[in-house]
Amino acid sequence: MSVSFRETTRGSGKIFVRVEGLGPSDGLNVASSTSDGTALPATWHRDPQSGYVVAVVPVLAVDQTLTVVALDAAGNVEGTATKTIRPRMARLASQVNTATRNGAAASIRNSDARAASTADVRIYDLIPFDADVEVIHCEVCLRGDGLGREVLGNVRLLDSTGSDALLAPLVCLGDKVVDSDEVPGLRERRVAFSARVRSNIDELVLCLSAEEGAADPLGARGATEAFCVALGHDLAALRGSFYARTLSADRDPEWEGWFLRNVRASEAELQAQRRVSFEGGPLFSLIVPLYKTPLEYFDQMLESVLAQTYGRLELVLVNASPEDERLAQAVSAACERDARVRVLNLDENRGITLNTNEGIRAASGDFLCFLDHDDVIEPDLLYHYARGIERYPRTDLLYCDEDKLIDGHFCQAFLKPDWSPDLLCSCNYVCHLLTVRKSVVDGLELPDGSYDGAQDQNMTLRVGELARNVFHARKVLYHWRVHPQSTAADPGSKSYTSLAGVKSVQEHLDRCGIDAVARIDERTPNVYHVDYQFAEHPLVSIVIPNKDQIDVLDRCLASIAQQTTYPNYEVIVVENNSTEDETFLYYEQAERRWERVRVVREKTEAGRFNFARTVNFGFSHAKGDYFLMLNNDTEVITPGWLEQLVGPCRREDIGAVGCKLLYPDGLIQHAGVFFHFAAPGHFGKMLPSHTQDYFNFCNLAQDLTAVTGACLMTSRETYEAVGGMDETFAVEYNDIDLCLRIQGLGKRVLYNPDVEIYHYESISRGQHRHGPAALRSCRENGRMMQMYPRYFVEGDPYLNPGLVRMSEHRALKKYLD
Repeated sequence: MSVSFRETTRGSGKIFVRVEGLGPSDGLNVASSTSDGTALPATWHRDPQSGYVVAVVPVLAVDQTLTVVALDAAGNVEGTATKTIRPRMARLASQVNTATRNGAAASIRNSDARAASTADVRIYDLIPFDADVEVIHCEVCLRGDGLGREVLGNVRLLDSTGSDALLAPLVCLGDKVVDSDEVPGLRERRVAFSARVRSNIDELVLCLSAEEGAADPLGARGATEAFCVALGHDLAALRGSFYARTLSADRDPEWEGWFLRNVRASEAELQAQRRVSFEGGPLFSLIVPLYKTPLEYFDQMLESVLAQTYGRLELVLVNASPEDERLAQAVSAACERDARVRVLNLDENRGITLNTNEGIRAASGDFLCFLDHDDVIEPDLLYHYARGIERYPRTDLLYCDEDKLIDGHFCQAFLKPDWSPDLLCSCNYVCHLLTVRKSVVDGLELPDGSYDGAQDQNMTLRVGELARNVFHARKVLYHWRVHPQSTAADPGSKSYTSLAGVKSVQEHLDRCGIDAVARIDERTPNVYHVDYQFAEHPLVSIVIPNKDQIDVLDRCLASIAQQTTYPNYEVIVVENNSTEDETFLYYEQAERRWERVRVVREKTEAGRFNFARTVNFGFSHAKGDYFLMLNNDTEVITPGWLEQLVGPCRREDIGAVGCKLLYPDGLIQHAGVFFHFAAPGHFGKMLPSHTQDYFNFCNLAQDLTAVTGACLMTSRETYEAVGGMDETFAVEYNDIDLCLRIQGLGKRVLYNPDVEIYHYESISRGQHRHGPAALRSCRENGRMMQMYPRYFVEGDPYLNPGLVRMSEHRALKKYLD
């Protein structure tokens, strides 16, 4: 038999070559390799439309040698052919075939999409991890026989030269057998996995090979079953898709236009505000320390203050630049222009804190507003503050949303959460325009110069400890100017600010009686962590529900034993409907191996899983003062993790503590829970663990609406006070409901990212869309809406209404409700 090659054409990242000379019952072996003998993926198929036999290899940047061997029905070799495929010639041949409208070439292009196959592979996500690494998410789909075979060992990722592109071993993200979406009755096994490759790679070839067996007539072992190619434009599209899906408000290039069109008050609105009468409205004292202030910035700041639609204000200018005659003249002119402007001339610059203190002493207002000399405010800022005080008369502290002002343009929108004392200990998120009741400040000793650079955070912490109510104006009303000398341009340019900040946080902890040490973040300026100290170690009971899956449970228990430095804890494994004999044998071994581990057996109706009931049962056997519910598919990776959970949980104001959960490839699965219209969601999902996205929020300890029950700590006292977990939420929302009921006690829920845990929950786990599980999910979701309608209607207090409610990445809401 004479085997030969005919038309060559290119398709979606692949080169298609028509093979001639095979009979209808003949088979084919194909192989491809580089000039140095490196094996490359190659497949073949019969096109169901044209009947042509087609060999398929990837588009690469190097020459490759394609070899085909024709086989008769008995497997005997009938003919062989070899072809060198050069990238440029393949491209030219494809272009010629297209130009001449070659019908055969057109029919074989992308014909593999029509051919039946028992395996498919795809690359579906590309995630920038750091400057040098990108994470690729891929999937293998197997059909028919061999659903139980090993997969990842036969997967390769190649670059454009055919070389191995992997920087680390593949990580399995999910492995499940499901019904086919396309063919009724067909079962498919889908294995999702993660790979790390170098950043900005220009091509990826994903290849699945058969299990190695006897050599075929080409001498190859493990022939290619399926492959796909992502060329440069495909990878660029994946990068663009991830960027669009995870674009947070601070990075959104459309912010300025959106702000000007939909956030900034119109002239008609401003006129209406000026007509509003506030009977007995407060007097605001805006304190502005001046030091070498550029006249342009001073003028813009002054105009923004005098344009306020709420007129009961005084502007207290504290001039610490006596030698600057032009600035002094501008200040004098401002005083003559408007009687509400006053100036205090200092003989020298005493530093921002002491200069501000002089303004505080001179102020006569009911509220003190701390305005930077080079920033500007919106004309309705004080109006919204006055309305807030009118609505909540016990308000002692106010702040608003803000953005940056760079070269006359607005950017980096910071749409803040409502009052979060723990977030304030992590960073000065309140910042602008900090406004405090003067009578509260009058009862405090004014700070000295050691707080320079963090004077606002120190003031916020001190007043926040005493405030009866904190009002957050949920609107961007402040523009923080960025220029070479400003902290806004580079917080790290003023290292003394971090030292002053950690001093402020430490003194706050001391005043509140919290036994902890504040420390500066090693990576990010002006970010702080709280390390809790222990004079005694109350018993912690860790409850882990389990059904079979002994490998999963063993990994969890081993990680607890390895990473735990806390000396006083017990582990209670709750056996729930296991069916495998090996499971019960493992329980006995685990109890012998780890003296802190004991197994209790929950008697339940077979097949009826109720997570809430199982956890309640486990805690009914607990001896500890603190309870930790932990999924069996977790792995502790943070040494000293229990200290970071128990520490804050011992505080009277904290009712529950959760942590950062990661997928096994280092991407975030959970950085706290938020509410949206449909159901709760997880912040930070699919971002790298170290991401600094949206002002580094995933790495900041903060108060949130809820944390996931995959790792949730509370005290026995709190747990019993709310009656434990609500067992009517059998599978979903029981942890969210628990957190909301804990907040009903006047306690807060804390997310602590200093604890990181791998969670091996499938990254590709779908929602319950069909059958009894879907009905149960809808019932539980409906009950949440009945019990907590305010969260579904008014929104999550820790998710600014200017952000998309369903966004896990705090995206700008570019639509109007």
